[in-house]
Amino acid sequence: MSVGYTVDGWNVDKGKGTKTATRWTPFEASIVSIPADHSVGINRSEGTDVTDHTEGHEVPETQTRGAAAVNVIDYEQARARALREGEELGRKREMERIDGLQRWFTRVQDPRAADLLNACVRNGTSIEDGKGLLLDLIGSGATPTVATRAQSGHSVDREVSAVQGEDAIDKAARGMEESIALRAGIVTDKDQAAQIRSGGYAGMSLSEMAREWCRVAGVDVSGDKRSIVGRAFTRAVTHGTSDFTSVLANVTTKALLMGYEEAPETWAAWCRVGSLPDFKQAYRVQTSAFGDLATLTENAEYSYGTVGDHHEPITLASYGKMFSISRQAIINDDVSAFVATSRGMGRAAARKVGDLAYGVLTAGDGVALTQDTVNLFDVSTHANYLSTGTAVSVTSLNVAYAAMAVQTDPTGAAYLNITPEIIIAPHALRGTIDQLIASAIVPAATASSGDNVWRAKLSPVYDARLDADDPAAWYLSANPSQFDTVEVAFLDGIQAPYLEEREGWSVDG
Repeated sequence: MSVGYTVDGWNVDKGKGTKTATRWTPFEASIVSIPADHSVGINRSEGTDVTDHTEGHEVPETQTRGAAAVNVIDYEQARARALREGEELGRKREMERIDGLQRWFTRVQDPRAADLLNACVRNGTSIEDGKGLLLDLIGSGATPTVATRAQSGHSVDREVSAVQGEDAIDKAARGMEESIALRAGIVTDKDQAAQIRSGGYAGMSLSEMAREWCRVAGVDVSGDKRSIVGRAFTRAVTHGTSDFTSVLANVTTKALLMGYEEAPETWAAWCRVGSLPDFKQAYRVQTSAFGDLATLTENAEYSYGTVGDHHEPITLASYGKMFSISRQAIINDDVSAFVATSRGMGRAAARKVGDLAYGVLTAGDGVALTQDTVNLFDVSTHANYLSTGTAVSVTSLNVAYAAMAVQTDPTGAAYLNITPEIIIAPHALRGTIDQLIASAIVPAATASSGDNVWRAKLSPVYDARLDADDPAAWYLSANPSQFDTVEVAFLDGIQAPYLEEREGWSVDG
């Protein structure tokens, strides 16, 4: 028999160091066919010893077990079968309980009923107890408390919500945020969408949400839409962050991040991502190879080697724009006025990063010169540039590969043996490059001319910015995790844009 209980009284003997339960109250009791403890069970004999089969351990004389010897394998099989049957029965009963609760709660048109239903489902409340809690909800001004049933049989009170106070405001904020996000297309999961629709806010317009917000916050809801929306905008709540403007700001932040993540940017394939702690100018140092080792004759002393370095400056800059959520947009129920705008701003933020990265290749944004005051792509000093108009082909790739391989460290003392892995090009060259790196033989040639040595050797990256700059230009890059290429740094390494909101004084919003 399995019993769940609470202890109501204790007898503590400090001298003996004992604590004895003197009074207890059972909450549940159930008969189990196969107990966890071998020494107890139904239809067992008392006081019959059974040899312990655990090698190296002796069974104390006071330990007794059941009279019927049970084969270990049979016992495990029976236990596993019982567990499977029990789990299947438990799942069936749980589904019946949830279905029964839903049938009752969906009849009530009250936004609080959805939260109470979720609490009852989560806390194992029976159908009958749920019906009682639902009646209390309908007949009172506050959502009742739901008890959580622990496995031991104890009851733990968990406050679900209250109509007045911080809990109700937080709940309303969450429900409104989710409902607006659903209307804006930010929420795409079907199960999550169904849950949001059952929450009571999905059918409300923005101005209706503003009125509901004022009601929950204890603000006067009399008057026209314009005055109510104004109160929702300016009403401050005691714990600061859950006012109605923050609800709208949280939704716009989600849209902002969605726009940022869905932007089709390609710079990360060939750039290294870095981090800077502040906006002061920093330097990225490339240490040269250690000098060649000298021949050491007998009894000769070691000489010191030298290490040169080359550095390039890097500095953070802030980029941003501002938009307003007006009172008119709320009254007109124009969700797109701020959701679509912020989503577009997220895409603009991602696009700005791409513009800066590709600006290094196209010599834009004032980064044409490197620290040695020579253009990044240079024939004589940097030896990393083929003449303008050189078409991409097996021949030109061979020349470019050789130029990369024989690059040296800043001192010119050591060869770097750089191998290209990425080809960066405009969309105008996509067909030519895709054919080149996919063909088994040299394109536009006979089979007798030899195999294509560049087949599957390069990963292509195409970007429209290069089409705008020069539809015939193409670039080779090494793996950015192995060699220094172009670094895109972010403040504290945080790539995503962020949104700040404040109350407007020069605009009505």
